[in-house]
Amino acid sequence: MRTDDILQVIPAAAESANMLTGSATVEFATTVPEHAAHGAAATAAGGAHAASMWAPSVAASAGVNQQVAGAGAALAPRGGKVAQRNDQSLTADLQTDNQNAQDLTPVVSI
Repeated sequence: MRTDDILQVIPAAAESANMLTGSATVEFATTVPEHAAHGAAATAAGGAHAASMWAPSVAASAGVNQQVAGAGAALAPRGGKVAQRNDQSLTADLQTDNQNAQDLTPVVSI
């Protein structure tokens, strides 16, 4: 459906849809208590499975985080020089851009 389409609802169809969804809601409400105990057990088992499945990844990412922190500490003294070089490079680029703009500006002579 496109965003500029108009959705028209026929009253009889709307009434039929409301009746169907209403009966489905009643059926769902009676079914849920019957399966609540099964759902709780399945949730607990699913949680244990997810924990066992993701535990190696969580441990590995903790190790990577420690390595990243160590690398950051090792590179920190060089950060000032890198920032200075970046600043010089950006300044040179800006000067080049300004010069190019001047060179490309048409000059009208009468």
